[in-house]
Amino acid sequence: MTRLPVLQWLILNALTIDQLPDFSPSTALLRVDLDGMRRLRQPNALHGLAAAPRLQDLWVTQSSLPVEAFIPFTSSPKAPI
Repeated sequence: MTRLPVLQWLILNALTIDQLPDFSPSTALLRVDLDGMRRLRQPNALHGLAAAPRLQDLWVTQSSLPVEAFIPFTSSPKAPI
């Protein structure tokens, strides 16, 4: 999924993964929707997603993520939250 250079919008629903991969190669990715991703529970679960260089919108619903998981997004001048 991170090898799709023209991917602009990613929607993930109820996948059983613990951590998202490194999205730094996803230079066109603008929006990500995560719904029901309850296995994402660790503070570093979104670090790979935070590496997406153009990410502008992040929607997280029905989540078990701790607040600390969103810290990597707050340091960006274009924070997607």
